[in-house]
Amino acid sequence: MSTTTRHRPASPTEGRVKSRYTPRQIIAFLRAIDEGRASSIAQACQRMNISRQTYYYWRQRYGHSTTSAPARLIVQLDRDIRRLSEQLAAQQALLDRLKDELDEEAEIPAPPGRPSVSASGRVSETPRCAGR
Repeated sequence: MSTTTRHRPASPTEGRVKSRYTPRQIIAFLRAIDEGRASSIAQACQRMNISRQTYYYWRQRYGHSTTSAPARLIVQLDRDIRRLSEQLAAQQALLDRLKDELDEEAEIPAPPGRPSVSASGRVSETPRCAGR
């Protein structure tokens, strides 16, 4: 009876093949093909010394990263503007509601025969009883 032992990698990266290209280099390569600087995909792959399968794998994996930086910034700014506008509207509604509540609470009714004073300093006469 022979026992077989399984070899486990000492680290998670031990079993992987190290890439020759960084993600930035890959994105720049894909962008160059998109912008038409390479005459064909086959020639671009040959120049980079990669297979077409690798090109299509990179396209699938990094294809979303080919958006230009200004376009990404515009999208992010639009999101931020929309979020801040919503926050501003909510704060303005809260401020208006609190002002209304303050005006209602500040209007203190005076005892009969005395004038009442509002938060704005406006004096209003309390109607006297007609029977007196």
